[in-house]
Amino acid sequence: EQTGRFLRWLRAQTDGSGGVLRSAAGVLRVVWAGDEPPDLREGERALHADPPENFSEHFSLHTYRRHLQTRRLGRTVL
Repeated sequence: EQTGRFLRWLRAQTDGSGGVLRSAAGVLRVVWAGDEPPDLREGERALHADPPENFSEHFSLHTYRRHLQTRRLGRTVL
């Protein structure tokens, strides 16, 4: 339920902005399932809202979780 609420909020925030979420901390380009990976400009980061079913062999979900900046966001998204 929390994940669904967060994803609805995220979609509402990025509709009309080309999938871009801006804050004082930086720019996130939201990538939804089925979207092509974007060409990121300097200072932009990609946020994969719907992770693929099969991850690259080089991707570690454990490492990804460890590197999240906030514990609350990590629990909400993952």
